[in-house]
Amino acid sequence: MSSETETSQEVLGESSVVDLFREYYHVPVLAALLAFMLWLRVLPAENFIRPDGIYFSGNDAWYHLRETSYVVHNWPFTMPFDPWTQFPYGVSNSQFGTLYDQLVATAALVVGLGDPSQRQIAQTLLYAPAVFGTAVAIPTYFIARRLTGRFGALFGVAVLALLPGVFLNRTTAGFADHHAAEVLFHAISVLAFMVALRVAEREKPIYELALDRDWDALKEPTKYSVLAGVAISLYVWVWPPAIVLVGIIGTFFLLALGAKYAVGSSPDHVAFVGVVSLLTVAVFSLVGIDELGFSASAISLLHVLLTVGVAAGCAFLAWLGRAWDDTDFDRRLFPFSALSLALLAVLAFSVVLPDAWGSIQNNLFRTLALGQNDTTLTIGEAQALVPLEEGYIRRLNRALVGSYGLTYLTGIAGLCILAYRAVKERVRAEYVFLGVWTVFVFMMALTQQRFNYYLVLPVAVLNAYFVGSLLGFAEIDSDLELSDVKAYHVSVVLAAVVLVLAPLAPIGGIAMTGTDVHRQVAGNPDNPRSNGPAPRTVTAWDSTTDWMQNGTPEIEGLEKYGTYEKTDDFEYPEGAYGVMSWWDYGHWITVRGDRIPHANPFQAGARTASKYFLHENESNANLLLDALPSLSPREPNVDQYGPADYREMIVNQTAQQRSEDVRYVTIDHQMATQKFSAIATWSGPPRNEYFTRERQNVSTQQGNTTVPYTAFSDRFEETMLSKLYYDDADGLEQYRLVHASEQRRMLATYSILRQGQVAQQYFYRDLGAMNATQFQQTALQFQFSQQLALHDVKYTPAVKTFERVDGAKLTGSASPGANVTASVTLNNTQTGGNFTYEQTVQADEDGEYVVTVPYATNDEVSPADGGTDSVVEADGVYTLDVEGGGVTTVAVPESAVLDGESISVDTSGSGNASVASGDDDDEPSENVFVQYRSVTELSEQ
Repeated sequence: MSSETETSQEVLGESSVVDLFREYYHVPVLAALLAFMLWLRVLPAENFIRPDGIYFSGNDAWYHLRETSYVVHNWPFTMPFDPWTQFPYGVSNSQFGTLYDQLVATAALVVGLGDPSQRQIAQTLLYAPAVFGTAVAIPTYFIARRLTGRFGALFGVAVLALLPGVFLNRTTAGFADHHAAEVLFHAISVLAFMVALRVAEREKPIYELALDRDWDALKEPTKYSVLAGVAISLYVWVWPPAIVLVGIIGTFFLLALGAKYAVGSSPDHVAFVGVVSLLTVAVFSLVGIDELGFSASAISLLHVLLTVGVAAGCAFLAWLGRAWDDTDFDRRLFPFSALSLALLAVLAFSVVLPDAWGSIQNNLFRTLALGQNDTTLTIGEAQALVPLEEGYIRRLNRALVGSYGLTYLTGIAGLCILAYRAVKERVRAEYVFLGVWTVFVFMMALTQQRFNYYLVLPVAVLNAYFVGSLLGFAEIDSDLELSDVKAYHVSVVLAAVVLVLAPLAPIGGIAMTGTDVHRQVAGNPDNPRSNGPAPRTVTAWDSTTDWMQNGTPEIEGLEKYGTYEKTDDFEYPEGAYGVMSWWDYGHWITVRGDRIPHANPFQAGARTASKYFLHENESNANLLLDALPSLSPREPNVDQYGPADYREMIVNQTAQQRSEDVRYVTIDHQMATQKFSAIATWSGPPRNEYFTRERQNVSTQQGNTTVPYTAFSDRFEETMLSKLYYDDADGLEQYRLVHASEQRRMLATYSILRQGQVAQQYFYRDLGAMNATQFQQTALQFQFSQQLALHDVKYTPAVKTFERVDGAKLTGSASPGANVTASVTLNNTQTGGNFTYEQTVQADEDGEYVVTVPYATNDEVSPADGGTDSVVEADGVYTLDVEGGGVTTVAVPESAVLDGESISVDTSGSGNASVASGDDDDEPSENVFVQYRSVTELSEQ
């Protein structure tokens, strides 16, 4: 008897374990997938955590560090206005300082026990995208679970966990932009909306229940519809352009309500969700409104109008359905009438509120319609997934397979099955919404490649549904009820799973191509061609931003985390100044350099920066800088203004405007090579005028061949950018080199040859940071390779900074028309190299001349006294050579350079005056800029 009891207990125990497994097996599997996703995403953290500070990938993450730090200092409030960027106006950008920054700041306060250090704040932000990205799996699981069983939903999460590409890149530690939080709150919004739709279809709320005050019947659909509205509102609070989801939902209601009525169902139930949820979003939008205009990039009146409009449209269609019942019209005509009325409503809206319609139209064009203007295309993440040109379908398929493997094809299959069942089940609202949402997200991903971080959601969900459908076809319960499972059933499912998931494994690896020159940089996380997430270019700016903090005058009267009221034109304190650079680097200058850039990654100041760098005349470039305080910060086109316009603006400036000077110009190696095309796009003339095609004879194993390649044209060499960066401001009157970064880069224009033919070409490809020895070794690899043709190579400091000064004016007399040349030998105390500054003018018809020079020879003024700690110093005094009049020397004090003072020079002597000190026979140990144009020159070094 005892033996039978024990046996019975054992069977009962085994049964309990099996039941427990069946009930909860998804929990440990989901936990394991979450752990894997988090582990994968925090792996790169060590590339960003360094003894001297915490680094981030890209540009925007640095401004999130500033916004998060502000919230920590002013919790829970975000920064209303920032005068530390877009000099001389300041800026307020509503896509930063959002709920995302508040959440990260709150986490930092917890980590720092209420008083976190700046390093703790940065570390919290560093890991934030990994946490948000991992959390995306949770709503993804529950979205999929609504369509299929637990096994299928887990499969969808596995797809999400293994997908490479944009989503993985932007949810790893270091990429601390708001994108990871966008995807998470987007997924939560979709889940909440789907739940509300199912509850409404189950509870069937109608207008009469509200009239009868039957609140019990309305309780559940109201509760879940409000929650859906709250979820969408939080998404908008994270990223204001998320209002696009309201547009997607509006399209869904137009289709679903019409189809519901056409098949004999009441549209009231689904319309109820639209009215309640979107009115909730409207209320939250009013609470968080940031702008009274019609902007999609800030929470504005557009958000309120659109949500109220779609809610009103839902109510109207529900009423129209009731009115239709009283007519003899065919129910099948209702969807077409609804569509026609919607088009009329859009037309009326465009007439009554043209500004609001213009904003909607512009954002639809940029987000969904494969339409980008030239300036938007200079933003890497905003470029189309594949250019819309010949061979589009073939290249699109290649891009999708590269990012999604076979899952995009199985996702399409899942979408087709879903569409079939949506129709079969009398227009099930959840299914219709999922289909509409998928199509819109796919269009977004095609239009801007960054939106592929949204596309992973429908890909994962539809793959879950596809596998769940396969289980159904194989007669296996997708919740793993295994009682009737046969071996061949399992084989079919396993084969499908392996077929879908196996191709994803190798996609995440980045195959290195071609030559050892490519491969040699893969191990250095600071090099642009290396694998995996890393700080990259920002490290090249380290010495520059450190120098900005200590070697330039401190900006007094402006608190780093102070609170300032929003304005279109900030009044800067006396002594404040700006830094001109390209917009990519504005946040680094603000956050790491503690100085105020003119242009920033909001694309603010991009046109004026472009115009400045493209100027071919120093005086006209300076007029633009002087006129900046008179221009509107939203100036759409500076090409309409000329020197005369700028002079008029400057004459009419107030004392406040005249005090707002751009004092420094910073240029890096990318601006002077690969990014120049983007710079030339923002203002005229046409950018192709800055490039030309050259030809070079090359010896290969197949014999001699001529290789065409792209080079900079003569017009490029006349630009301010070229004169400053490549000529070190030689010959310019009011600019002097004051700092060159310690890091030096090798940039090469070369061709990869196969069987004597050009296979690939690279225009000034950045081969990374290297010292002189590494540079020589790399250059020799080019020389002896039979697969490479080197056209041009530059070995230069990564970043150079120039100071704009009034310049000392050397005045004197000479023969009319005589050339007068002032020159001085300069020493770069950082590198030990020497170079010469030279300026030549002609005496006027009266024999008078004025030579304006930017370098001082003595009387240095420290940053504390308003001067600059320059790494470039004069090695002696100026030599003044007057044609037909002799040679003399002259000392130029720093005060004369800063204040534009005149120095009278007597050149009537014998011409035997002493020259500047220095040994002319000494070779510079390392020039500020070195350029080689042939393999022969390389081999001779």
